[in-house]
Formats: sequence, structure tokens, C-alpha cells
Amino acid sequence: MSRIYLWALSFLFVAIALLPILYLVSHSLGIGSEIELGAYTALLRGRTVRLLLHTVGIGAAVAISATFLGLVLGFIISKNNLRHGQLLTILLLVPLFLPPYIFAVAWVDFFVVLGMSPSVIYSPAGAIFVLTIIYTPIAMLLLSNSLQNINASLEEAAMIMVPYREAFFRIILPLVKPALLSSGLLIFILAISEFSVPAFLSVQVMTTEIFTQFSAFYDFDSAIILSGSLIFLCTIGLLAESSYLTDKPFLTIGSRNGRSGYTASDKDKKKWLAVAGGYLFCSTLVPIALLAVQALSPGLQHLAQAFDYLKAEMWQTFLYACWGALLLVLFGFGFSYLKGRKTARAVDFMLILSFALPSVVTGIALIRYYNTPALNFIYTSPLIIIIAYLMRYLFVAEKILHNRLMQIPASLEQAALVSGATKWGALWQITVPLVADALFGAFVISFIFCMGELGTAIMVYPPGTSLLPIKIFTIMANAPQSLTSAMCLVALLFTGSVTGGLFALWYIKRRVTARYGRS
Repeated sequence: MSRIYLWALSFLFVAIALLPILYLVSHSLGIGSEIELGAYTALLRGRTVRLLLHTVGIGAAVAISATFLGLVLGFIISKNNLRHGQLLTILLLVPLFLPPYIFAVAWVDFFVVLGMSPSVIYSPAGAIFVLTIIYTPIAMLLLSNSLQNINASLEEAAMIMVPYREAFFRIILPLVKPALLSSGLLIFILAISEFSVPAFLSVQVMTTEIFTQFSAFYDFDSAIILSGSLIFLCTIGLLAESSYLTDKPFLTIGSRNGRSGYTASDKDKKKWLAVAGGYLFCSTLVPIALLAVQALSPGLQHLAQAFDYLKAEMWQTFLYACWGALLLVLFGFGFSYLKGRKTARAVDFMLILSFALPSVVTGIALIRYYNTPALNFIYTSPLIIIIAYLMRYLFVAEKILHNRLMQIPASLEQAALVSGATKWGALWQITVPLVADALFGAFVISFIFCMGELGTAIMVYPPGTSLLPIKIFTIMANAPQSLTSAMCLVALLFTGSVTGGLFALWYIKRRVTARYGRS
């Protein structure tokens, strides 16, 4: 029965989220469309080929550098049993949850505040640098999980024969090679799919070209064909490693198991803690601090002006993000629960595909599919933004919840069923309370992602709707740097305060529940 529900839920997701992608692909191939032959020959022009190679080069550089840094950080947090290691891991994840365009603004402020020329950051090298910092946490999560899952007896046996450094390179590193390749491939796909960072740093890549052709020149044929080529590239890459990526946790909320065969000395722990702390300080804390310095450099004038610009969008953004996060949690829990402990490759692949596709391409797909007489009621309503959130981030919510469900013994629910409970009763009284922490974590993470979504939202937002990222992105093109920094700081403070409020409510709820339970 659960398989029937799983395929019914999958069919619903395909109908509202994946059919737009398939529709766009068919149009890019000339099926059911009237694209002129000249639009296809544009793919072979020198400029388009150079742009594609430029995009691939940036993606490859980001993948290599982020995977290397992720390996180092993953080793530090998984093999050294550091004091406050969980807090360090959370702080190292901050770049992943910050909207990418805000991180780009923060690094521009780094050069401006220190009196250096910002032309260094307004370059392909600058884009590679910023994107590397943003995507390093993904490699860190994948590789730390892979390192934790290595059989401790293998490490111990190797250390009997050779020093741990030699054992790491000769034994351990080959064992995590699949994770290295998969994290590098995923980061490559995400890097070539990113829109906001190259757009802000004035770096020409495929996503910015698609956006320009579609929104500025109204050359829909070229935009659709270029989108089809990116979809093809992302799909081929994901097919190569989807079996590994869909089986590994990205974010695990709850208990973690695993014993390491390596025991670091206190001296080594201090050394590795200094490395991780130094990276965190230089890559995240310094640029965010200088963002605040730049925003407050003229006094509170620009901060007040930024708040005045954005106050109308705050409530709307908050409301849409809440609805988006709620829907993501419901769909994510539905998929993860119905999958159970079995593997559903087709379901996993469609979720990771919708996550990895470029946001601009997702926006064009939604426009082409929903901007029709039959579906115009969705296209002209806030539903189109909620669907965009669902397409972009369902993979993340589902992974969080599925990883938590995998930690719960199936015997608990089976015992409830034997005792006479119904399937739904066992679900609500046994399973849901046990995954409540993951449900809350998935909601908060989904909320943060929805609050910062730009690439798809800027393509599809309906008339009368304005969101924080869209307002900031449209103003920053002609605003002084201090005002741009002030708007980004307001958005960060707003998102942070709401997230802090959610955690405070969760903490109060748990305290009240614990006290009531003891009484």
C-alpha cells in the first residue's frame, strides 16, 4: 500500500514540477515549437562555445578547490573528536545557508573596506573564490560522512604497520574516492548552475547569458536552446553518480553512529582546531563583519534607508517562505516515510535533478509551462513561487527527514501495529514524535533557503509581488556599495531574527513538554 501512495505522490510532483522541465526540453529539441534553424546554429558560434568552455572551466575549478577544502575540513570534524565539534560544524555550514549574492557582496566589501581594488573580485577568479567558499560545506558533509563510515578495524590494522599519515594516503583516501568524485561532480553541477554570484560580479557564464537573452533581448528561442544544453549537461553528470549521491546524507539531524580507529593527540587536536577556526574566521566571519562595517560606514543613514526600501517586502517574503517550507516538509516527509528503508532510484533521481538544475532554467521552464490559458491561474498567483521553492529544495528536505527516519528502528512501529494500533495511529503517535527534531530542522533549513531564493523567483514572480532578494538585486545595480551592503545586512538580520525566534519557540516548547512529562 505504501508503494501505491509513494507513486501517487511522485506522480503529483512530476505533474507540478517535472513536467515543466520535460516541456522545456521538448521545446529545445523543436518538438511542438517553431524554433528557427538559426537559433540552433547559434550554439556552434564561437562566442557560445567560448562561453560554454568558460562556464565549464569555472565549474571545474570550483569543484576541485571546494572538494579539497571539504576533505580537509571533513577530516578535522570526523576524525579528531574536537571539543565543541558540533558547534564548529554548524558554523562551517554558514556559507551554505547564506544567500549566495549576499556572500558576493560581503567579499566585495572586504576589498572596499581594506582599501584594495575590487576589480580583483569582479573577475572569473573572484567568482571561483566566492563559489568555492559557498560550496565547500557540501564536500565537507559528504566526505566527513564517508570518513566516519570507514571500518575502524581497517584504520587500526593500517596504523600497526605504518604511521597514520601514510595509512591515510594509502588506505583511507582510496576508500573515500567515490565520495570525492561524487562531491566534486555535484559541486561542479551546482557551480555551473549558479546565477546570482556571476551576475553580481559581472562574470559571463551560461546562466547569465540565458537570463540576458530571455529577459533583456526577449530572444526566447536562444534562451530555450541554451537552457536545453545546460539541462543535458546536468542530467549526464547526475546520471554518472546519482546512485552514490542519493544514498548519502547531506544533513543529518539526530544521533550519529560510527567509531574512528584514529585517536588524535591533544597537540594534533589543537593544530586541527586552529586550521578549522582560521578557515572559518577568514572565509566567513571576516567578510560578514566587513559587510556590517561597510553598511554602517556612513552612519545609520543607509541602514535606515535600506530598511525603508525593504520593509514592504519583509512580510511577503516571510509569508511565502513559511508556506514554501511547510510544503517542503510535508512533501519531504511523505517521500521519506513512504520510501521507508527501501531504495527508490527513480524518485531519488527526479528530486536531485530538480535540485541541481540552474535556477534560471527552472524559471524559464515554469514560465513556458504555466503561462498558458489553462494554467494561467497558477502563473499569475503566488502558487508559482511556491512551486519554484518545491522544485528547488525538496531534495534537501527529503534527505534530512529520510536520514532521521533511517535511524528509528522499524520494530517500534511494528510493535504498535501488533498491539492493535492503526497504520495512521502508529505514524502520528510513534514515528512523528521521534522525528520531530528533524521536522523542525527541515522546516528551518527550508525556510532559510526560501528566504534567499533569487534565480527562479526573479523569473516567475507575479504582478504585485516583490520579495527581498528580488528587491535587493534590482536596486543594487545602481546603488552605492554602502547602500547595497546595508540592504544585505537588513536581509541577514531579518532572516536571522526570524530563525532565532523559531529556535526560541522550539526550545520553549521542549521545556514545557519536558516539564509536563515529568509532572
